[in-house]
Amino acid sequence: MKIAFLSPRLAENGAVGGAETLLFNLATLAARAGFDVEFLTTCAKSHFTWANELPEGEFIRDGVRVRRFPVDPSRNGELFMSLQIRVSGGETLSAEDEELWLRNNVRSPAMMEHVRATDPDRVVVGPYLFGLAVESSRLFPEKTILVPCLHDEPFARIGVVAEMFRSVRGFCFNTAEERDLAASLYGLGPGAGSAIASAVVGFALDDFTSSADRGRELAGCASPSPGGAAPYILFCGRREPLKGTPLLLDYWAAYRRTRPESRMRFVFTGSGEIERPEGLEGDIVDLGFVSEQDKHDLMAGAVAFCHASVNESLGIVLLESWLARRPVLVLASGRVLTAQTRAAGGGLWFRNCSEFITALDLIVERPDLAAALGESGRAWTLAGYSRESVASRLAALLSA
Repeated sequence: MKIAFLSPRLAENGAVGGAETLLFNLATLAARAGFDVEFLTTCAKSHFTWANELPEGEFIRDGVRVRRFPVDPSRNGELFMSLQIRVSGGETLSAEDEELWLRNNVRSPAMMEHVRATDPDRVVVGPYLFGLAVESSRLFPEKTILVPCLHDEPFARIGVVAEMFRSVRGFCFNTAEERDLAASLYGLGPGAGSAIASAVVGFALDDFTSSADRGRELAGCASPSPGGAAPYILFCGRREPLKGTPLLLDYWAAYRRTRPESRMRFVFTGSGEIERPEGLEGDIVDLGFVSEQDKHDLMAGAVAFCHASVNESLGIVLLESWLARRPVLVLASGRVLTAQTRAAGGGLWFRNCSEFITALDLIVERPDLAAALGESGRAWTLAGYSRESVASRLAALLSA
């Protein structure tokens, strides 16, 4: 079977994103399972400008044939953002404005023409918010498998998005919670719409080795000083309100101010600005982009990995923290991350600042509990997110 994977970007060279990482992960699994795979992406690197910065063309990465195509050069980014702002503010767009939103979204007519010409058996595309996904569902509905990365947000209620969910061949979900959200939003279920197949597939991870000592060195928390190494909590990814990082910083600052004897630091990797709390500026460590090994070592050395996003379909970084044997702290209103943490027995969740402080106190004061939570999460991740288990679920979905 010929399978085309469509992604807004390829997660490399500073262009990162959970959805893009997921899509390429699935493509490599499909290729290793014997499917004839092409990974089609755009020439964009920045998820802010979507400018065509990278060269068009074909190359091989990790055994997968990758082709880059330009983002539609006629795209009006300012018009698109004005419509995005209206939707995020709760406004319902007219049918005409929805089409304007789609036309100026991330699209690539050249990519769609390539799909038409090569005629794959399945078109696997995501995430749901991008014009690539909507156009694939319109042009190739009987072939399109949507990898939604769906969140409960205003954009999920745009009319053309609902139309897409009700027209595609099937779905590749990350979690049962994401599947249930799609069912509730779009009336999906047995016999609903034209969907032939759907499955909760997830993301495949290889086990890795990590060094807590090296992680503490990278964080600058291992230098000899009175009291020994300084403890730290960790966040990896985009630093922005949608990921909950301003909230985490506020809660951490409150922890430090109510625990003046604590030497706790907050370490960040990834992209985006950080607004450092007044008086605690020196206890924020921003390492920017780091290698995978550095990230895993930082996870192993951390007291806990912290994540306060409510807009997730799967917490890949949580899985990685568990493979590094460390617990996680997540915001209780983040339905997916909380369900993931509960199922794994891999951490604690908090509803407010007071509960964050209590949870962090518990993790710090009970290293035996922290270790047990980390080991529980590790066992759960190895059982459900190995390459073998995820590849099996994916192959069954593509063949359905």
